[in-house]
Amino acid sequence: MMARDLSVGYHLGKGKEKVVHRNLSFDLVQGELTCLLGPNGAGKSTLLRTLSASQPSLGGELLFEGTPLENLNERQRSKLIGVVLTDKTQTGGLTVYELVALGRQPHTGFFGRLNAHDREVIAEAIEAVGISHKMKNYMAELSDGERQKAMIAKALVQECPVIILDEPTAFLDVVSRIEIMTLLHEIAVKQKRTILLSTHDIEQALVMADRLWLLSRAKGLNAGVTEDLILNGSMDQLFDREDILFDNNHGSYYPRVVWKKQMVVEASDTILLHWSINALNRHGYVCFDANDPRGAGCRTLHVRTANDLFFMDVDGTINRFSSFEEMLKGL
Repeated sequence: MMARDLSVGYHLGKGKEKVVHRNLSFDLVQGELTCLLGPNGAGKSTLLRTLSASQPSLGGELLFEGTPLENLNERQRSKLIGVVLTDKTQTGGLTVYELVALGRQPHTGFFGRLNAHDREVIAEAIEAVGISHKMKNYMAELSDGERQKAMIAKALVQECPVIILDEPTAFLDVVSRIEIMTLLHEIAVKQKRTILLSTHDIEQALVMADRLWLLSRAKGLNAGVTEDLILNGSMDQLFDREDILFDNNHGSYYPRVVWKKQMVVEASDTILLHWSINALNRHGYVCFDANDPRGAGCRTLHVRTANDLFFMDVDGTINRFSSFEEMLKGL
C-alpha cells in the first residue's frame, strides 16, 4: 500500500470539508511492523480510517499494488485489509472459535459455510496468537489481552496482506502489551504481512517497530526506520512542548527539570549512575561527573552499590547510607 499527496479529513456536507492533513506520502512495507505515534488530536485515527477505507480521502492517491483503493468494492477490500479497532465490541456471547470464524466471511460468501480449508485456517490463526486452549471459551470469559488476541486472529483468517490496528494495546497491562506487540512483529516477519498500528506505548514501539510514523498537526507525517528517527532528533519534535524531552539513551520522554542545585555523581556502573541521577533530578539537582569543571566545589555522591552510598562534602565530611531512601532523606 502506498499514498501520494494524500489528504485526510471529513466531508461536512454542502461541499464543505474539514482537512486534518494534506499532502501525505508514504509506503507500507511487506513483512514489517510500522507504529503510528502522535499526541491526542494529531489525526491518527482519521488517517487509519482512511487507509482502511472506513472513510474516503479528501484528495491525492491511495494505492494497493497500483490500484486506487476507491476502485475496489467492499468484498475486494476485505480480502486485502484487515482492521482491528480499539472499541470493545459486544462479542461476549460468541466463543473464540465463532468470533474468529467470522473473519472468513470474505471467502465463504453470504451463507458463511465453512469447508475443511476454512476450518484449517481458523485453527492455525488461533494457534498463531496463542489461545488454542481458549477456543471453546466465550469471549466474555477472556481477559482483555486474550480478547485482543482473538480479534487479531479474526483479522488473520481474512488472509489479507495488510492489517491495520487502532491502539491494540490501549486497555492492556504491561505484560499483555509486550505480548501483543511481540506477536504482531512475529506475524509481520513470519507471515510476510504488512502491519500498521497506532499506539501511545512509545517504549514498546521503539523496541518492536521496524518503522515509525510520527504524526503531528503542525509538522504532518515523518516516516522512517525507527533508529534513524531516534538518532536524527525527530523524536524531540513529536510533541510540541519545550518542557518534555526525549532521552536517546533510554528511549523515553521525561519532563524538563528546573534545576536549582548541583551535585557531582560517581557510580560503579552505568545502571547505578542512571538511577542515581534520576533520583537527584527528581529532587531538583543537576548532576555532573567528576571530570566536569562545572562540578568544582560541589558535594559528591559516591554510589558503590544500591546499598552502599555516601556523600562527600567539600570539606571532606562523609555521610554513608544503605539505601536510596536514606540517601534522599540526607539531601
